[in-house]
Amino acid sequence: MKKAFYAVLLLTLTVFLAAGCGKGANSQGETSQVPGVQAGEIRVATQPTPNIAPIFVAKQKGWLEEEMAKVGVTVKWTSFQAGPPMNESFAAGEQDVGFLGDTAAIIPKSAGQDMRVVSMAATAPNALAIVVPKNSQITSPQELKGKKVATVKGSYAHHLLTLVLQNNGLTTNDIQFINLTLADIGTALANGDIDAGGIWEPLITKLEDDGIARVLVDGTGIKKGSLVVVASNGFAVNNPELVKTFLKVYQRGYEFIKANP
Repeated sequence: MKKAFYAVLLLTLTVFLAAGCGKGANSQGETSQVPGVQAGEIRVATQPTPNIAPIFVAKQKGWLEEEMAKVGVTVKWTSFQAGPPMNESFAAGEQDVGFLGDTAAIIPKSAGQDMRVVSMAATAPNALAIVVPKNSQITSPQELKGKKVATVKGSYAHHLLTLVLQNNGLTTNDIQFINLTLADIGTALANGDIDAGGIWEPLITKLEDDGIARVLVDGTGIKKGSLVVVASNGFAVNNPELVKTFLKVYQRGYEFIKANP
């Protein structure tokens, strides 16, 4: 039986919004007569990770579309392979709400990007890991010194890698750091082009099941592996009711999973 590799947290539904709603039109140029709603569309950014399974349940069942239709709002879904490219899309004004790993959410926020965290989504320490080829001679993090190690720069797996190295007396200067996409890391491991990779689910399980890689160390006791719900500031301020509805739909997905394990 496969390990359970995500743990969804109950949402408080406390949305950290500025008091009141903005009166100007939003980025999509739509307005609504419903209080707390100015958008005609909500653009949702996701990542293909089981950590946010509740939103995929909601998407499959059409719950978000159902709730948004009540206030005349449509839903547009976009999937990203990792947090950094999602951040680029947010920066370009192309997304309204989405799910990011903690590191990917902190970096742009600290750099002044127009984004805020509105809720915790999930946490799963064993859903991110440093993996090595199945037959690798590497058995401890100390042995990563001088090796080719790839991860998605700016991702929460990148942060895990930094912490693992630090805990073992190393830094990224002690390895051959390579910035690759998640898919390319899997290919590079299979081809023997890298010695290790910092990745997350579902790629960890896939590479294990395919006999390509094994876990050297995961986030247990090192990094919680938290994912958060983020929203652009403008959307959150102008559409607080839509943000609340989005979180309630996510909660509904969580309750469904809990009742149907």
